[in-house]
Amino acid sequence: MRKHLAIDPENLRLVVVVNSGMIVETILQVVFNAYRLLDTSSKFRFVRTLNQALQEIEHYELKHPYPQP
Repeated sequence: MRKHLAIDPENLRLVVVVNSGMIVETILQVVFNAYRLLDTSSKFRFVRTLNQALQEIEHYELKHPYPQP
């Protein structure tokens, strides 16, 4: 499992999980902490609604703009 979670593709900037439930969130946080995958866990956002997800994406893009070629 660690091998799969440690894979960090360049173009994977943000993962928004909508309405996953507390059990899934807790399990993922425990796994991230146990395997010390802080860079990977920082890409995950857990929200309850689609509107919250869109706000998270907008907030992230303001802080991390796409690089211009």
